[in-house]
Amino acid sequence: MISASAPSTTMLFGEHAVLTGGKALVAALNARVTVCLEPIESERIEIVSSLGRHVQALADSALTAPFEFVLAAVQAFKPAKGLRLTIESEVSSTLGLGSSAAVTVATVACLYQWLHGQENISEQFKLAYHAVLSVQGLGSGADIYAATFGGVQSYCIGQTTANPVNWPWRFYLCYCGYKTPTKVVLAMVERRRLNDAESVSRSIACINQATELALLAAKHHSLDELSEACKLHQAAMKDLGLSTPELEQLITSPAAKISGSGLGDCVITFVGSDTVIPEDMIKLSVSNQGVCLHESA
Repeated sequence: MISASAPSTTMLFGEHAVLTGGKALVAALNARVTVCLEPIESERIEIVSSLGRHVQALADSALTAPFEFVLAAVQAFKPAKGLRLTIESEVSSTLGLGSSAAVTVATVACLYQWLHGQENISEQFKLAYHAVLSVQGLGSGADIYAATFGGVQSYCIGQTTANPVNWPWRFYLCYCGYKTPTKVVLAMVERRRLNDAESVSRSIACINQATELALLAAKHHSLDELSEACKLHQAAMKDLGLSTPELEQLITSPAAKISGSGLGDCVITFVGSDTVIPEDMIKLSVSNQGVCLHESA
């Protein structure tokens, strides 16, 4: 048996702009998804998790929900033998937090070790990113990147090696009660771009500017500068039509913004080391450990 785990993730800055070549700041979190791979005699894929049990033939190329990301990862390797994948998650699939990326990255790690007998983190990142694209059709790979390398990372599409950022603040998340699938949000932004390309370009430029300001704020350890970056980023998301009354109600600090693609999900608030985080918030810390293998049984 082979076991691997990968961290959940959250976007800090750069949502949407990263898809057009901009930077994203993305963090790996301490809640993890663990996948155990066990070879089996029959030519089929078995998946067992809290979301249910799924069985399909190795030759079947269907990407069946809710296991489409796991199945896409398996298909990327085209194994000749059957396998059973057991998934355990510390991440709620309702909240998102990169749970799809984490399970994809952990599954790829198990498969790569099983079929190649070694690790190759950069190659595993490429395979996991390809698997996600085969499901979603579009995506930056930022969550895959953070789940692979861990820590807080500065990421642009095309990177395959780590680019860590020294991030001096803690943060907490507050869920607004609903989440619009990223694929749906991206399609909406694309429709808006076709109708008003100039307006969307201005918003994307503002998000890029906010990300650069956030990087400078981290370098200067200035929460005031970070607050300005959050304000600029949030205004751009609102201009894109991606903020909602429920999300804006949760922004109660200058250093707060939407985390993720928008139209639901979470607001992230950055705080200093001495700040007491409210009990009803989602408190997650940065994990410097990316994907890793565990001792095999």
